[in-house]
Amino acid sequence: MRTWGGKKRLFNLLPAFKEAITEDAGASTSEVPPPAVTARTSPAPPTAVPALAPAPVLAPAPVLAPAPVLAPAPVFVPAPAPARVLNAQQRRARKRRAAQEEERRVREEEQNATRAAQLAVLTGIEKDAPLDSVYGADWKERFPQMQERLLATRWLTVYPERGAAAAAEGEEETA
Repeated sequence: MRTWGGKKRLFNLLPAFKEAITEDAGASTSEVPPPAVTARTSPAPPTAVPALAPAPVLAPAPVLAPAPVLAPAPVFVPAPAPARVLNAQQRRARKRRAAQEEERRVREEEQNATRAAQLAVLTGIEKDAPLDSVYGADWKERFPQMQERLLATRWLTVYPERGAAAAAEGEEETA
C-alpha cells in the first residue's frame, strides 16, 4: 500500500468519483420531463405594489472648468550599470590589444606616407630632370616606349599589382 504523495487518498476517491459520474450520466439520459410551470400555489391574493414617490428634480450639472494642462511625465533614464571589474588576465589582454592597435595605426600611417611619396615621384614624370638632361627635352616624343616602361616601372614600385598589369599592357601595345 502506497502512502507517499497522496496516492492512497487518490485511489480511495477514484471509485466514488466513478460512481458519481455514472449516476450523473444516467440521470441526464433518462426521460424525466422538466417540471411544469404552474400558477401560484400560495392561497394569499397578490399584494398591490406600493406607488413610488415621484423622482426629485435634479439641479443642472455644474459647468466644470477645463482640465489643467499637465506637464509631460518625466522620463526616467536608468542609471548606468556599474563598470564590470576585470581580472588581471583581462586587463593584460586589453592592454595588449590596445598596443597592437596602436602599432597597426602607426604602421599604416608610415605606409601611407611612403606611398604618397612614391606617388609624388610617379606623377612627377613630366619634371624628370635627369632623363631630360641625358636624352634631351623631347625624349618622350622620341622614345614613347621608354616613357611607358618607365611609367610601368614606377607603377611597379608604388603598386606592384598595378605595375605588373601596366607593364603587361605596355608589352601588348608594342607587339
